[in-house]
Amino acid sequence: MLLLAVIVGLLLFLLNPLGLNWKSAFLFASLVMTIVLWATEAVHKSWSSIYLLLVFILFGKTSPLGVVSFAWSNTMLLIIMTQILSVGMMKSGIIDGPVENLMRKTSDKLFLTMLLPYLLGVALIFIMPQAFSRVLILGSIYDSILKAENDEETRAKQALIFNAFLGVTVTYMMFPGGDIVLNHAAISFSGPEAQKTLTFWNWAKWMVVPTVVTSAVVLVLTRFLFAKDFAGYHTGMIVEKTKADKILPRGKKILTILTMAVIIVFWMTESLHGIAPWIPTLAGLLVMTGLGLLREKDFKTINIHFLLFLTTAFSIGKVLGQAGITEVIFLNLKKLMPVGNPVLYLPIMAILTMMLHMCIGSSVATMSVVLPIFVPMAVANGFPPQMVTLIVYIMVNIHFFFPFHHATLLIGAGKNYYEDRFMLKTGVAMTFVSLLLVFLLYLPWWKFIGLK
Repeated sequence: MLLLAVIVGLLLFLLNPLGLNWKSAFLFASLVMTIVLWATEAVHKSWSSIYLLLVFILFGKTSPLGVVSFAWSNTMLLIIMTQILSVGMMKSGIIDGPVENLMRKTSDKLFLTMLLPYLLGVALIFIMPQAFSRVLILGSIYDSILKAENDEETRAKQALIFNAFLGVTVTYMMFPGGDIVLNHAAISFSGPEAQKTLTFWNWAKWMVVPTVVTSAVVLVLTRFLFAKDFAGYHTGMIVEKTKADKILPRGKKILTILTMAVIIVFWMTESLHGIAPWIPTLAGLLVMTGLGLLREKDFKTINIHFLLFLTTAFSIGKVLGQAGITEVIFLNLKKLMPVGNPVLYLPIMAILTMMLHMCIGSSVATMSVVLPIFVPMAVANGFPPQMVTLIVYIMVNIHFFFPFHHATLLIGAGKNYYEDRFMLKTGVAMTFVSLLLVFLLYLPWWKFIGLK
């Protein structure tokens, strides 16, 4: 696959189908080659990311500091802080106990058992803004509380955990802070005009209601697609007890809850006080360290490879734009889009996004390539930039085939909580369902509340 990626890059550079100057042609060819490497994992993502950053610096028109500026942005600092915050939350035990109690109370009805992670997915958004952290916690709880002693119970357990991961994945679309990585990436790549309108309250106004309906659709679809797997579930699979009643003394537990409450208030009122979200998060980490929840080794849990990949992905749109490549791609894609036919314009854009996502793999990388190109195209044809941003965001989030198409669901597959077949079977159905949801649910809702 490494040879294939190199061949693709060389052919693009030599053929130069976009008619770019040699520096821009090499930059574009390197980008495509790196995307192939990301999708196939022929080499470690960090090596391919470093290569692309070096190409951007040496052959692009963006300053070296400009290429890597995301590394010290408020979003990156918040991502780093919340990674550590999640460790403190898991060690505190203030989530595990209540979740286990709820699972036991709903265990006698399969529908309630399946609905629970959707409700928890919404509630935990405001406690843990990283979706990775939420699914790690829920996955570990479900894995420990559900016992499987035969094939039927094993399939049922896998289906229930997959449903839990799906619940988190769908519900975090309701709020911009639902997933600090994917949602913030969508906003960052949307451009200045869209960023002004994609505030917390506007995002919630546009996304909460249709996403509640989407959650119901996905829940029913999951129940239907994996009916044979769920048939093996019974209340006897719930173990009696998995954790100690109290991990923290009462006083420390109350202080931890109050600390999280203060952090959440600061996050939600950022537009009023202007304090970057990572600052109150850092203060919360200091409190947790003082309470003994965090130790020096916990600060080493930061995933440097993931942060390097994000820095690279977040630089793509800026570098392509300043090198003039975005404009050239824009002019070429314009020929493929139906001129003067707004009915077909957005569906074709959504389908192209799906196709690119299947090829690129990473949702963040796909948006970093697609949004800087599609948003200006759509605006030129009379569509609001925030509408295009949300359509692209929805498509890369709820449509997938394999684990590498969705970082959050990849965690569950990587930990062997469920087999890849769960994602593939769901993805085949969502190929059609996701398009229907966007154009028969989201778009009508947006038009109804005035987003046109």
